[in-house]
Amino acid sequence: MRTAVRVVTSVAGAPRLGTDALLAIVRFAVQCDAAGVDAVLVGPDIGVDPYVLLGGVAAATSTVVLGCLAAPVGERPPSLLAKQVTSLDVCSGGRAVLGIAAGGGAQSLAGVESEAELGDVVEICRAMLRVPGPSYSGVRHAISSAWNEPRHAGGEPMPLVLLVRGPGTPPVVDSQQGRSPITLAARFAEMCAVGPLDVAPFDTGRCLGPPERDRRGLGRIESLLASTRDELDALSLDAGRVRGSVRLLALLAAGRAEAQLTAASAARAAGADAVVADIEVGRLTSGTTDLVSGLACL
Repeated sequence: MRTAVRVVTSVAGAPRLGTDALLAIVRFAVQCDAAGVDAVLVGPDIGVDPYVLLGGVAAATSTVVLGCLAAPVGERPPSLLAKQVTSLDVCSGGRAVLGIAAGGGAQSLAGVESEAELGDVVEICRAMLRVPGPSYSGVRHAISSAWNEPRHAGGEPMPLVLLVRGPGTPPVVDSQQGRSPITLAARFAEMCAVGPLDVAPFDTGRCLGPPERDRRGLGRIESLLASTRDELDALSLDAGRVRGSVRLLALLAAGRAEAQLTAASAARAAGADAVVADIEVGRLTSGTTDLVSGLACL
């Protein structure tokens, strides 16, 4: 996966979406599918069960990867979450990913209370996606000979994505050694997403001159992505994995399409393996063509 979009509501806790808005998401996904964008994701606060919505998207598309970034682990036990995303994987022909986030704030539905609980969620979900009948006993959650069939039979196991370091997102509390989000990503995940990253410094419609904005924005993105990449590689080696085994995703906050595309190019140049651009539901009917076509060309 190199490019993706994530559909979000404009504010956390927004009113539940009506049928027209949900159909707009499906049409937008079809547009992304045709343009060559690699993945269509939804946020945890989308207003309906994300996996029911993504099931409809799966029926209307053929190639895009599908998932919720981040899955609502605060609303359901990890064993149920693993079963739901596995069902989506089967229905979509192996196109699902499981995204998990730490912290609260805008990710309130995806939040966990401690790093120990986050570790339980990650380990249970990973085991159920890869191991027949796994058992696990953790701090907050446990499974015993968990059943997770049928599952998609072809290709690699379903990827796991961990979202870490969201600016302005309160960290989880009760830290436990070896259970921090970045450590869990290095040990268990295929992808680690960083963000949402502010794209305002790349907005040429603002008062500062473009060179000054680009230098400021690029510096911030370069620093954050570089430090995360170094930490991921070091922790991956400690966990017995090879350097670079965890792909680094830059999650870009919603904004003007021009600013998001400039920030996406900067993130790729700074070492991100892929970019994910947030887009608000209310903007799906305007300004999406430039964003989708631009992402497809990255």
